[in-house]
Amino acid sequence: MKKIKNNLKPNSNIEYIYNIDTVWCLDKVNSFNVEKGIIVENVIQVDSGGYVFNIKGNNEKYQCFYGWAFIENNVRNRDLLEEMNNEIEILNKQNLKVKKIRNCLDKLYKSENVENERIDE
Repeated sequence: MKKIKNNLKPNSNIEYIYNIDTVWCLDKVNSFNVEKGIIVENVIQVDSGGYVFNIKGNNEKYQCFYGWAFIENNVRNRDLLEEMNNEIEILNKQNLKVKKIRNCLDKLYKSENVENERIDE
């Protein structure tokens, strides 16, 4: 998979996929949750190194200090995000299975109520 070079400065004329679930109110310490993967626009980098933007369809300005949170909204990136999210789901299921197996091991400390726990769920 070929990696495209990172753009260090945002392009305020394109949309980005916002890849975290928190936004911070401009010039305040308040934050609130948003849906991961929302579309944002008018992204500009400010002198502090952070980024100011608005959620598409909303003119209110927000801020974020993580450049990695902004992914260019294009077909390639949407496909890669979908693939990544599918792999994360598979990984989470495998991690759950490993945890169940680990809990069934005979140790000096044994988790309670694991005698009848099914590993293959």
